[in-house]
Amino acid sequence: MKSNVIWLLAILVILGGFAAWRFLTPRSLEEQSVAPNTAETATNWMCLQCNQQTKLTAREYETWRETPGKLDGKTGRGTVTAFKCDKCQTFTVVRVEYCDKHDLYYARMNLDGTTGDCDKCAREAGLRR
Repeated sequence: MKSNVIWLLAILVILGGFAAWRFLTPRSLEEQSVAPNTAETATNWMCLQCNQQTKLTAREYETWRETPGKLDGKTGRGTVTAFKCDKCQTFTVVRVEYCDKHDLYYARMNLDGTTGDCDKCAREAGLRR
């Protein structure tokens, strides 16, 4: 009788563990790889040529990266991601940050791979003329 109770408890623990694993794991690899399409994941992007601005959610960013002809295929640009601008057709759409002090956007990384900064802040700090 005691061994039957132990076997029953063992089976219940195994079934409970399997049910928890099945409930907590994604149903497919596709569900696991889908990036969120929420405002919280949005980042600012701007064309350095024509100043066209846009926000991309994580899912939109993945879609742009997977779209043929949208991502700059050139090498030697460091770690900067440059997309093709729909307005001026140049590969100069880069991620930008916002300067609260001067109310403007600036490139996080320049097309040559160097770190970007607010031009006005840099001038005030004496880093540029």
